[in-house]
Amino acid sequence: MKFLNLLLLSLIIISCSTKNDNKKLYLCDIDQNKIAVKQTPVDILNKEPLGRPFFIDNIKDQYLVITDMEAYDKGLFIYDINNFTPLAATGILGEGPGEISFYSELAPYKDGIIMQDNSKLLYYYYDLNKAIQDKSYLPEEVVQYKNKKLFPFHYVMRSDSTYVGMVGHITSHSTYRIEVAKGNIFMDSIEHLIDIPQEIDNHNLQFFFSASNKRIFINYHYYDLFSIYDNDGKEIKQIYGSRKILKDVSKTHYNFAQTDGKDIYIPYNPDVSKHKDKRGRIKSTGYKMILHFDINGNYINTLKTDDSFEICTILPKKHQLLLYSPQSDTPFTTIDYANL
Repeated sequence: MKFLNLLLLSLIIISCSTKNDNKKLYLCDIDQNKIAVKQTPVDILNKEPLGRPFFIDNIKDQYLVITDMEAYDKGLFIYDINNFTPLAATGILGEGPGEISFYSELAPYKDGIIMQDNSKLLYYYYDLNKAIQDKSYLPEEVVQYKNKKLFPFHYVMRSDSTYVGMVGHITSHSTYRIEVAKGNIFMDSIEHLIDIPQEIDNHNLQFFFSASNKRIFINYHYYDLFSIYDNDGKEIKQIYGSRKILKDVSKTHYNFAQTDGKDIYIPYNPDVSKHKDKRGRIKSTGYKMILHFDINGNYINTLKTDDSFEICTILPKKHQLLLYSPQSDTPFTTIDYANL
């Protein structure tokens, strides 16, 4: 009996120490300060028919550009960012001059946006002011790139020629490698910027990249890891996840970080469940929380939304987050974050 009591005591001690060790793995407790936030409906969908918004971009706090991946003619919808009034639709799909083969991710550029056409191997520049004034407007060809095995696909422009972002290297007909690099759209060479942690398999690696004027944010699919870097690629801080890189954390999912230069907002779902839609396609249920950090990566709180959402875009001048929830009766809503 004495031996049994000692055995039970030792198991309790081991159990407690194991729990403490696991708890120490995580850099912050995102459950310690949860806040339910009010979502205000925004009437965007009724003003302009949209099929499947895929990107919602804030262009210099002046315009909101929604990329509709199900458009059959023009799929780049331009709105006044202050009152969400529709201003124009541009981006004619096609193979002719000034027509784009397929929409991809865009970046603010000069007085508008820049978008790649990977079929034509060139960059298009859309002057949004001209697109608003002229319904027949066609974009300008910026430059054609010759290296078919090297392509940036999510990036921010640092000047009229240089960018920083995710760059893909095609290694065979079915494989590719991704890295974070600096590049020049007028040159085919790039400068490696951020090393992928050795514990992470770089074969067909996928991750979310986002950036502000002073920061780069990266989180990795299937790994519980989210870090911030300076513009030279030096890690400032791992802001969430485990101290030890955990493989195949498939239930945890982040999205592109949003920042106003002071704080960081990260769409987050701690338990990504999947379901089939009417067409039998597997779709994620979206994000249910927004992790809130300051610009140095210190945890502040966790914002809980009423409905799950797929896209989050920050509107710094209005101190709002714009959310898109396709399954909701009110797909577009805003959250005022000034006092959170």
